[in-house]
Amino acid sequence: MWTVFLSSTSVDLAPYRDAVHRAVSDLDGFHCIWMEGFGARDAAPLDLITQKVRECDLFVGILGWLHGSCPSGNQLSFTEIEYDAAVAYGRPRLVFVTPESFPMQGNLRENDQKWQRQRDFRERVSRERVRATFFAPDSLASEVIKAIRNWERSKETRAEARSAGTAAEAAPDLGPLVCKMCDREPQETQFKANFGFSLRERKGLPQVYVLCGEERECPESLVERLTKLHLCRHASQIAGENKGAVAIRRVAWPEVGELDERYQRLIANLFDSFDPGYEMAHEDLSPAGFALLEPLHVSPIVILAARGESGLNILS
Repeated sequence: MWTVFLSSTSVDLAPYRDAVHRAVSDLDGFHCIWMEGFGARDAAPLDLITQKVRECDLFVGILGWLHGSCPSGNQLSFTEIEYDAAVAYGRPRLVFVTPESFPMQGNLRENDQKWQRQRDFRERVSRERVRATFFAPDSLASEVIKAIRNWERSKETRAEARSAGTAAEAAPDLGPLVCKMCDREPQETQFKANFGFSLRERKGLPQVYVLCGEERECPESLVERLTKLHLCRHASQIAGENKGAVAIRRVAWPEVGELDERYQRLIANLFDSFDPGYEMAHEDLSPAGFALLEPLHVSPIVILAARGESGLNILS
């Protein structure tokens, strides 16, 4: 079951929003969520919508000329925050924008500042994604369904390509025997040297080591070995015997988008694993900003195990 998050302003686009929600809900294997379906919740609106975007599989945005309401103390509209959350969490985005000539009731015209913010938002979205335009609710619903089906087929095509590539390169899967048959000494020596050098010469900055390998190669066995032989020992040295701790965090590995975009999303996911919502309130995604995260002061040694199809483990 695919979950689709439907995002748009409501006052000006209610018929369009309703048409799309009905059409997506009628699709087999799809569930459409929107603000109207949230009901009463013991949660702040901003926290709830970012959570729902994170939980969805596909983001569908409908943009008109209305900027809409904003959370208290925030100049971004809820619609723009929802879109930014989809970007932050690496969710595929299908965007539909009203044309320049799209009519709007005069009583809905906002002040010039909000009007310009919405224009800037529309232009930004149009630069970031190939978007479609629409005029009527039924035609919009049809365009959304067509785009969803294209997205669905593209996922199937990529899955088939990966499956074919895996079959062509298949090797005997020796499972847990792999770690007992491999000579890990060169990797361990390299890690020990780099780890010690960075502790001496790059104090206060995080260290990140990426261990590449497929699941059948058991890269997690090397992570476990380095943790026990080096990280736990260092944790005890800096925190005292029986006080040092090595935390383990699991990070979502972005599987969708261009390489540069996925790289940026991975960085944001690292921050999010320590401080959910950090990216919404801060712009600093640098190594120095990462080192200042509060949880790192409590437990400065952390293992980040990537979740995804890439089979990567990250040691920090």
